[in-house]
This record gives sequence, structure tokens and C-alpha cells, in this order.
Amino acid sequence: MSSWEINSKELIDNREEFLESIFTIGNGYMAVRGFDSFKPKKSYEQCTYIAGLFDYYEKPYTDMVNTPNYLISSLYIDNNLVNFDNITIKEKTQVLQMKKVMLDNKYILELENGYQLELKEEKFLSIFDKHTVCVRYSIKSLNFSGLLGFETGINCNVSNKIIHDDQTKDDIGEYKFLDIDEINRKNNCISIKLNTRKTGYSLVEAFTCISDGIMPTMKSCDQYEALKFECQLNDGETKTFTKYISIYTSRDVVENEKDNLIDVSIDALQNSISMGYEILLKEHIDKYNDIWNISNISISGDKNTEKKLRYNILQLIMNNACDNSNVNIGARGLTHGRYKGCYFWDTEIFMLPFYLYTNVEAAKNLLLYRYNTLNDARNNALEQNVLGARYPWMCTIDGNEQCDTWDIGFSEIHITADIAYAVQHYYEATGDLEFIENYGLEILIETARYWCSRFTYDKDNDCYNLLWVKGPNEYGGVTVNNTYTVKMACYNIKKAIEWIDFFNKNNKKIIDQLVNKISITKEELRVFNDVTKKVVILYDNDKQLYIEDEHFMQMEPINLKDVKVNDSALYNKICFDRLQRYQVVKQADILLLMLLLPQDFNEKQKLVAWEFYEPITTHDSSLSFATHAQIGARIGKTKEAIDYFNKSISLDYDNVMNNTHKEGIHIGASGASWQSIICGFAGIYVCNGQINVEPNIPKQWGEVNFKLYLKGSLLEFTISSKEINIELIEGKCIDINVLGNKRSLSINDPIKIFLN
Repeated sequence: MSSWEINSKELIDNREEFLESIFTIGNGYMAVRGFDSFKPKKSYEQCTYIAGLFDYYEKPYTDMVNTPNYLISSLYIDNNLVNFDNITIKEKTQVLQMKKVMLDNKYILELENGYQLELKEEKFLSIFDKHTVCVRYSIKSLNFSGLLGFETGINCNVSNKIIHDDQTKDDIGEYKFLDIDEINRKNNCISIKLNTRKTGYSLVEAFTCISDGIMPTMKSCDQYEALKFECQLNDGETKTFTKYISIYTSRDVVENEKDNLIDVSIDALQNSISMGYEILLKEHIDKYNDIWNISNISISGDKNTEKKLRYNILQLIMNNACDNSNVNIGARGLTHGRYKGCYFWDTEIFMLPFYLYTNVEAAKNLLLYRYNTLNDARNNALEQNVLGARYPWMCTIDGNEQCDTWDIGFSEIHITADIAYAVQHYYEATGDLEFIENYGLEILIETARYWCSRFTYDKDNDCYNLLWVKGPNEYGGVTVNNTYTVKMACYNIKKAIEWIDFFNKNNKKIIDQLVNKISITKEELRVFNDVTKKVVILYDNDKQLYIEDEHFMQMEPINLKDVKVNDSALYNKICFDRLQRYQVVKQADILLLMLLLPQDFNEKQKLVAWEFYEPITTHDSSLSFATHAQIGARIGKTKEAIDYFNKSISLDYDNVMNNTHKEGIHIGASGASWQSIICGFAGIYVCNGQINVEPNIPKQWGEVNFKLYLKGSLLEFTISSKEINIELIEGKCIDINVLGNKRSLSINDPIKIFLN
């Protein structure tokens, strides 16, 4: 099968929920799960989501609003409803065309009277005009002539089934967030305006459906609006129906247009009708061709790996509102309501690099979301009796904490340093000094303030301890001096100091403006410096091993082979409380730190850390496989790296952890998978502003080809186990360290190196 297509027949899991997750399609602004348009579904199973549309179910906690089902459709033969629960479906095939980003559904139906129908449905959510959805239905008689009825509309009777953050607990309950405000019916165009109950957002969905020579009738009942077509369908004949949908929210328009959302949506719908399906599809495909030209990774010797990796890349594209600085990306993107749609550290550490190197504007907007919620982060710090800005573990429409558990929401504080790290990473990869001047420096200073306030000074030992924190290893309990958090916090503080020093020397005006806004004193800078010099870093000199935290070596050892049967999370077998006292690691912690701050660790320390932590890691987080693949590739553990990489790119495709069906796509793992091949096997990473290339491409992959934006220039890499080829496609000359040797790359002077 094509490496550009995902066919339901090739998947090892055929459960409805799983297929709905896998065949979710989106355009960043919105997404729809791959549910059956013709099959009756419960109100919370008809899931379509819009980026940034949240409502409170219990203040201050929000959920990502499940919006009306604009795909709902029905078939009638001789005035009898075709019930998809009772008829024989002789064949059902779903195909995701990844190059075009379209979903094709095909059914062969056999009715009780022996009549057979072929039903095709193809749909796309336009990437060119992100408010537009197009669906084309084709209905063919295979063995009869009779009266065909086709009905399609919008079902507003939808709700949310809110899932508890604690994966071991039952769902919170079912909530309805939208109320109909107004319905407009005119010229076979129907628009529905709804409002969220507490956040006060408005949503308008408008649609029409067209079929040559057949005029529809309007149908309206409780929370359901539709158009119905009736015609004679002869044996062997095909009837086609084209549906156009236009969707806007009050978040998408300027203030004076919010009261005219119906007009905005109807105007967009009329524009779609005048352009027609083929032109809209062409614009959509052309735009995706441009995106894939930059984002695609080809692997000449392993098309199966290429295909799965491409699917992960597509998830990163479809779930990011790349032009919107007021939203971020949830842990399951727009594919599911798991974690209430909240944004985590997944974005900055695992997803941002993909955008940073393939779509710089998207990366900038993700960070601008953090800047736009900086005041909320300040309020979080104030409420927790500390200084500066403390970013929440989980957030949505603003920067207020959405996590309702103390041990994570108040203790897993490394996210504040993760965001600061991403700010610096953005600058080093792009050279965008204006971003630091206008946004980044303020984030770095306020987060550095937080850390200096959060550390506790031990006067007797003249050191600073970080008390009661939880690192990425969520099985480590709430502990002391988690090395990951301490090191990342220090990096945060040091970068604030360095940038203050830089602007004091090169552009004092920037510092003066910040002094007026947030105040910066010499005493404060003295504390900044003092903290970075006196924090406690846990390190065993004899073993050359960095210790995870002060309690870790006291934990009870356990042989994972005795308790970990498959890739299902261990907390399903062992009580979470008990896991806190075993010497196990939920996901990469020290090893992840070594990838983020490679300059702080030598090769021996990385190898020692691998040998100690890798055997005791449960990989009960979807983020862990790819992290181990990346560092494994970097330290020469190639076989292990390949095994971990294959698990990561297969995580959703093969339902490796057996939760894709009930939790949606793991978007963070998709980003981590991309990093594992680019930063791991291809060995491309930025350290202290310097681009490094140190590849370790498996022989069986053949040539790996991809493009990256680095420091404003577009580069094309073709790397195999035998040679490295780097070309400058556009932009200025750029210096690169290739295998430790500094090389200059220009348009007329590509880099070509043969490997042993």
C-alpha cells in the first residue's frame, strides 16, 4: 500500500473507537473524529472540536467544548430509513490520504430485502480556508431501482463526557455546554448560532448541500436542522451530493463583527458555493503540497517506517492552529477530550521543535500564547506565595491552573523552566532577537524570579534546596532536589542573567523599559547569581552518575520483567501510591535532561545514566519511547534506539499502549518521534547557538531526506550510513559543525562528506 495512505484494512485494531481516533482529520482550527456519519451515536460520541473553544463545567475547571455534529446524515430507500445498526455492511473501508489530507469512506451495504448500495463519502477540512469543511457523498445502486432519500444536516444535541485527570478514576460526568441562540433558514442555507453557557463564546455553523437537478426540502426538529433530497435511483446509477459547511466563533472576528457572526458565516458559505468543490479541493491540496514540501521526511529503504513517521508528522500539522497566538496544543490535540483539552509541557519540550524547524511562525505563536498568559502566571505565583511568574501544569483559555491534584498541579513545577528553555531554544534556532526584546526577556526574568523565590536557602550549608517537587518521573513522588528541575531552573536563571547583561551592553533601552514595567534591582541580580552557584546537584563522583533526587536511591528495587508484562501502564496493575516507593522511572527524566542540556554532560556520564536508568524505566508515558530512541541514537545504542523509535512511531498506529481508542492521538509523542529521527538518528541539534550534525543513520533505512529552517535559512539534508549531503536551498550562508568540524554552507558550496 502507498506510504502516503492509511487504510483501515491494514490496521491491527478494528474497534470503532480506535478507528475514530486514527481517522480524525483537522486543519489546526478544528478537527472531527472519524466517526460514522450515518450511524446513530450518543451525544458525547459525535466529537468535533475547535481550537480554543472551552467552557467551565465547575469553576475554575474547563473542558474543550464538543461542538455540533455537522456530518450527520441519513439514507432512505423507498421511504424506509437505512439503519446502520441493523443492516449488513458487506464492506467498510476508510482511507486517510495523507498527501491531500482527505478522509475517504466506502461502504457496501446490503438491506433486508437484498438491495445493495455502494456509499462513498469523502471529506476535507480546508487548510486554505480553515473555516470551511467540504463533504461529497456518492450513492450507487448495485442491484435495484427505487426511491432514494438522502438527508444531511447539523445535530446540536451534543455533550461532553468529562474524563477525570486521574487515569485510575471514573469519568466526572456528562455536561452540555452549548445553547442555541438563533437559527436562520434561507435559500437552502441553514445557519445556527449557539453560545457557551459560562465563557460566553458564540459559535455559528452554517451549511448547505447541492445535487444537480434535485431540490431539497428543509427539515427541522429539536436541536437538529437538515436538508432532505428525494429522487429516483436506478440500477447502476450514482447520485452525488456536495455539502459545504462554514464555521466561525466570536474568538475569530474583531469586536464589531461578533454580533454579525451569522452574516460572516453565510458570506463564507456563499463564497464556497460560488467557488465549487473542485476549486476548494485544489486550493486545499496546493496548500498542503507547500506544507509537505518542508515537513516531509523520506526514508528510501524503509517505506513502512516512512509511512508511520509521516502519520506522526501529519498529526502535528493537523492539530496546530499555526496562525493563532491565543491557543496552544492539548496533549491529545483536537482528536479527543482526554485531559479536558489542556495544554502541558508537551508543547515546549516535545512538539515545539517540529514547528521551530519547519514553520517558524507557528513556533513563535505557541510561545506568544505563553507570553499572552504571563499575567496569569504571575497571579499563580502570587497565590502560591512566591515571586515572579509560575506557569500552570495544565491550562486552556488562560494561564490559570486546571490541574486539580496537589502532587502534580502544585509540585510538577518544571514546566516553568521548560517554557523558559523553549524561549531560548527559539532564539538559538532562529536568531530572532526582536522576539527576545519584546517578549522573551520578560518571560525569562519573571520565571527566574519565581525559581529564586521557590528555592529554599540552607544557611548552615550555604546552599539552595528545591523542596517538594515532582520531576518528569511522576513515579518519583514529591521529593527534594529533583536534578531535572534543578538544572532546568538554573538554565532559566542563567539565561535571564545573560540576556540582561547583553542588553545592558548593547541596547540599554530594552532594560530601561523592563525596569519601568517589572523592576529589576542589583540585589535581585546578586540573588540570581548566588542561586545558580549554590544549588544542590546530586552526583555520584565514583560512579559518574547523576542521581534523580534525594530519595531515589532509598527506594525499593524491583525487577520490571517480573511485573511489566506488556506496554500497558504499570499503574493499571500496581497502585499508584505503591509505585511512588519503588525504584522505577515512569519516563525519561535524567536522560531527557541530557538531551536538552548536552553541553552540561560528557559522553561517559550519558552512557552511565543510560545503563542505570534505562533498565528501570517503565515507559508508562507515551513521551518516553522517543526520548530513549533519541539519546540511544546519540550515544551509539543503535539497536535499542531503533526498537524504541519503532514503538514511538507505532504508538497510535498500532495502539501500542492500548489507549489510543479511548484517549485519542498522542500528539506529544508525535513531536518526540520527529525529534528522535532529526535530533537523534540524523544527529542535528543546536547547542549554545551552534548547529551540530552528528548522524547515526541505520543502514537499512538507506537515505533519509528532509528540509529544516535553521537561523532563517532553509537547508536540505540527505543522510545515510555512508554519506552526509547538506544543501542551502534559500537564505544566507550558515556555519555548521559537522562531526565536530566547522563548515560553511552556501548556495554554491554544499557540504558532502563520506562516512566510514
